Amino acid sequence: MVSCINTVFFTHLPLSESLQPSGIELYMRLLVSLLIVVIGYMSSRLAQRRIEADFLKNDAQLHHIIETSLDGFWIIDQQGGFLEVNDAYCLMIGYQREELLNMNIIDVEAMESPEVAIRHIEQIIKTGADRFETKHRRKDGYVLDIEVSASYGQDGQFYCFLHDVTRRKRSEVELKDSEFRWKFAIEGTGDGVWDWDIETNQAKYSTRWKEMLGYSESDTFPTCQEWLRRIHPDDQAQVTEMMRAYLAGEAPAYVVEYRLRCKDDHYKWLLGRGMVVQYGENGKPLRMIGTHVDLTERKAAEEELYLQKEYLKAIFDSEPECVNVLAPDGALLDINAAGLRMLQVDNVEDAQKAGLLSFIERSHQPAFLALHKSVMEGNSGVLEFPVNGKRGGKRWLEIHATPLRDKQGQVVSFLGVTRNITEHKLFQYELEQQARFDYLTGVNTRGYFMQQAEMELARAIRYGHNLSLFMLDIDYFKKINDSHGHKAGDMVLKELAVVCKQILREVDIIGRIGGEEFAILLPETNLDEGAEVAERLRSAIEQAEVQVESGLSLRFKVSIGLTSILSMDESLDVLLVQADKALYVAKDSGRNQVHVAM
Repeated sequence: MVSCINTVFFTHLPLSESLQPSGIELYMRLLVSLLIVVIGYMSSRLAQRRIEADFLKNDAQLHHIIETSLDGFWIIDQQGGFLEVNDAYCLMIGYQREELLNMNIIDVEAMESPEVAIRHIEQIIKTGADRFETKHRRKDGYVLDIEVSASYGQDGQFYCFLHDVTRRKRSEVELKDSEFRWKFAIEGTGDGVWDWDIETNQAKYSTRWKEMLGYSESDTFPTCQEWLRRIHPDDQAQVTEMMRAYLAGEAPAYVVEYRLRCKDDHYKWLLGRGMVVQYGENGKPLRMIGTHVDLTERKAAEEELYLQKEYLKAIFDSEPECVNVLAPDGALLDINAAGLRMLQVDNVEDAQKAGLLSFIERSHQPAFLALHKSVMEGNSGVLEFPVNGKRGGKRWLEIHATPLRDKQGQVVSFLGVTRNITEHKLFQYELEQQARFDYLTGVNTRGYFMQQAEMELARAIRYGHNLSLFMLDIDYFKKINDSHGHKAGDMVLKELAVVCKQILREVDIIGRIGGEEFAILLPETNLDEGAEVAERLRSAIEQAEVQVESGLSLRFKVSIGLTSILSMDESLDVLLVQADKALYVAKDSGRNQVHVAM
């Protein structure tokens, strides 16, 4: 129907496949050329040797090409016996190479009789080459359509390349069947129908076709020129190229959306479809029938959907929190600008390539995978996890995840809305640190010490292990504050903590119980060992010095009360009372000493 310039469509039709040179023929021409070169240099023995070496090299290259070719390859004698076959043909025909080398082409030929096959061989000897289609029978009985390119060599052998065209032939038959089915189907539609005589360039249009454009039954469009003129200028190139490609056999069907001008000069979107229903003896298209479908409502719906998508995209991109969508396999489908900033990547493609999981700290990846699995099962969930950005930044994120479902209610993807909770985590960490560790000395607070000590005591009682505990108090601490100021007192407390950490083991637990009073718990330590540690600590503290602001070097001393587990039913409170009593005995006995509770 396109062509008002019908001859243009057919002038530019490509040659049929059977007339185009193939890679197979090029290989054969190369081989023949090499043989001619060899003969030309036979006049010199030295030249002959060089040529033989070159020939062997090129022959090896050709052999490699043949062996790696996807097409089959034969060498046969004048009686049709196989002399050589490549792996591709063995795979194609289902025989082993050793089997084929003991066979004749007549054994696989499924279209030509033995007599016709022999005459065909004789004909190729006369002409030197031939290209034809035939059928070969596989070992399992299945018949293949084969395209053969054969060349007769001066050595009396035939060199043949074979290409399996079974699928192409089947497609051609199916296409013809579909053309007839389509013809009958369109007769019962309510769409506009057109019928184009390609040779005369005359066209007929159904009543419905005219109604779509606002014309009456009496209005006529005898040729396709009027149709061409009514195509929107922006669509003309696309429509004419689609028609050209279809008529030339380059496209399987003519299907195109375009705008056509109505009687009132406004444009209407149409879906044009058509197929050739009649060919000439030379394969030239003679007649084409097709339909026009009014796309006005669909285009309006598409425009509305487009606007909705743009609206959602604007919300998606402007959302200050990270929004991400994951596939059922965990692949990142989309992420907004806020999410890119959190991951410190420049674009969605980079994030997709890395994968969202790669940004999550390894220790939290199992929890995230479990959340993803739960969401894909239809549940919602919340998870906190740390991520490491591409440029090294570390953030804590909190994701609220929910499943996305299709119209049938099936979960198709994972939607996560993620916010940055780094500041909240830092604040939470600071609160925990304040609850656990004394702000001045860095040792455990009373509450955290009691918590840790209770666990160690329970462990010692459960397994029957030793455990010692002592209370430590700075002697005359009030006098230090009164004489040198509270800042000096703070420095003394800090120095005490430093010395304790130097003397004690990592498993030992120290806590600041009161102003200048400390408790120390020693796991796996009996009373004698505890007394030794306490004395070593007291001595080290006695040797410590603190430089106060006045420039003086200040020393201080401590008194220590020590106790240990005496029975398996003792509580931490009892041990603390015992150690505290021993501490006061040490103070009453002159201070700067260790007293063991008895």
